[in-house]
Amino acid sequence: MSLPIKIISTDFDGTFFAEFENPPVPDELQRLIGRLQEAGARWVINTGRDLSSLLEALARAHLRVRPDFLVVVEREIYVHEKAQYLGLEDWNRACAQAHAELFARVRADMPRLVAWVNERFDAAVYEDSYSPFCLVAENNGDADLIHDYLNEYCAQVPNLTVVRNDVYARFSHRAYSKGTALSEIARRLGVSCDHVLAAGDHLNDLPMLSREHARWLVAPSNAIELVKESVRRQEGFVSASTHAGWWRRPTPSSWSRSLFGVRKGSSATSRTAAAWRAAWSFFSIHRRGTQPILTQRPEELMVLILRVSGCLSGFQICRNRFVFKWIRLQINV
Repeated sequence: MSLPIKIISTDFDGTFFAEFENPPVPDELQRLIGRLQEAGARWVINTGRDLSSLLEALARAHLRVRPDFLVVVEREIYVHEKAQYLGLEDWNRACAQAHAELFARVRADMPRLVAWVNERFDAAVYEDSYSPFCLVAENNGDADLIHDYLNEYCAQVPNLTVVRNDVYARFSHRAYSKGTALSEIARRLGVSCDHVLAAGDHLNDLPMLSREHARWLVAPSNAIELVKESVRRQEGFVSASTHAGWWRRPTPSSWSRSLFGVRKGSSATSRTAAAWRAAWSFFSIHRRGTQPILTQRPEELMVLILRVSGCLSGFQICRNRFVFKWIRLQINV
């Protein structure tokens, strides 16, 4: 059996995981990812967290499934083997060497950059093991101005770029990103980008939210506008619903209306029940003997994942998880 989506790459915080929700990742979504993995799909968590921070968060979440690959600090790759995550030595070694050489060239300029920030903003600037320049801005407005200044500086230094998520930013090597790491994983697995799905919500996700690295692009409704615009421009999927009206969708779809059998004004209970019935019908309709639903077209597979997982928690749905943004697009109320 050949799966239409063979690699699922998800950002962690704000896209897949919600630390202060209970559970932070719904049980049904975990079971569904498990079924995908059993059928041969690989799951990649692609995050800006470092390895220890991510593993701690995964342990606290008590997940029943484990990602097959981790991409941490937006560049290092780890693979799950025998109950542990082992680094891809050749990739990580080349990554570390490229960053060391790049940062050696710019280190002399760090005092000037730090002074420029400190003279104008109330921000924290520091060095860590991943970058000689790390930033925590007071707010996004300040972060935008500092980001613009740093981009001007990076334009003068080949291969230097700014990786940013919200008010956090650091320098990185342009050749090593969430996107290039995802493509390296796909290369090692022998998977074309046509069979890769990527989902993310912020600036540091833009490198993987590209048709160069993934055919199927997803952004949650809480994604920043630049991310939404990029995904839409590439004909990806973006939730348009607000937090206050999470079940509403701006553009009706006749096939999803008929499939769900939900009418405007339906109660929360009837909407959820109808969605469950439709999801199980969808499983039945597209099962061929022992062939599971995963043989479906990618867009239908995506919708099914989102429908089934979105119905489990009913109306206690975290607004920052892309799977629960998509359910809003499928239920007409």
